[in-house]
Amino acid sequence: MRLYFLVKKEHWWHAHSDWTRNTVHGTIVVHPAEGTTSPYPQPEAEVIIILRSWYTYDVNLLVVEDLATGSDLPNPDAYTINGQPGDFYNCSKETTYRLSVDYGKTYLLRIINAVMSDEIFFSIDASYLKPVITSYILIMPGQTMDVLMTTNQSLGQYYMVAAHLYYTAEAISTGYNKTIFTAILQYNEDYDLPAALYYLSTTLPPFTDYKAEISFRNELRSLTEVDVPKNITTRMFITAAENQFLFNSSGDVIKSLSASLNNVTWVNRWVDVLQAYYKNMSGFYMEDFPNNPPEFYDFVSEHLPMNTAQ
Repeated sequence: MRLYFLVKKEHWWHAHSDWTRNTVHGTIVVHPAEGTTSPYPQPEAEVIIILRSWYTYDVNLLVVEDLATGSDLPNPDAYTINGQPGDFYNCSKETTYRLSVDYGKTYLLRIINAVMSDEIFFSIDASYLKPVITSYILIMPGQTMDVLMTTNQSLGQYYMVAAHLYYTAEAISTGYNKTIFTAILQYNEDYDLPAALYYLSTTLPPFTDYKAEISFRNELRSLTEVDVPKNITTRMFITAAENQFLFNSSGDVIKSLSASLNNVTWVNRWVDVLQAYYKNMSGFYMEDFPNNPPEFYDFVSEHLPMNTAQ
């Protein structure tokens, strides 16, 4: 079963009010203009695959509390593929999303990561993916990918996808969601149904496999050449980080999280920077943002220096 990654042709629309986008979102598919063609053969069919977070409570209320206290953002109770977490969850064993395909056809999978704040490993069962460019993808929140899938394996049922969280802060926390959510690819032709589907533990990289993340990113290349500006007048080195603040509250040392750019944190304004820019509002955007972090160190080390945020 061959997978080819293509130019993005769909967009994810979503709400921008707090975490309301967890449920208020959808897909806009952009087809080639009349008289033009796509840079790949016409597939048999197109299938939209949406990865999503699922919560058993009002997540907006908890996000407000976490932001006020500096706590980590809430973990989902489950992840879903087209609305179902898969047959590894008792609640959806009978309703796992299934994609029915014909043998020898090519299908276009439009994959969207609508998960709130997590990067996701996504794969078709690696036991039958030897002739592929890559056996998995890593898709960021809000990112979309087009994948061509050729159904050329033995007739039967397979785990079409087996996806789980990619987590980079193992040294700090182990309280992340370690579940696997699945869907099933099944052929339409006649064949003996398996008694059960077998999931290979090697289908996906481990939760914290940063080398797999780097390897996949390094394979992504544009189909077209772009003429970028070559007369560089200003060079900037920008680091994005999640910082920990330690402060004393009634004798207890409490850790609070805060994001930073170039080791500089900020307090959210009541007006967005873009809104202030377009409406010519002053006092919301300052021009003194540093071109470099105030301190250089090994930004990916497990042993980071203290007091790096201002």
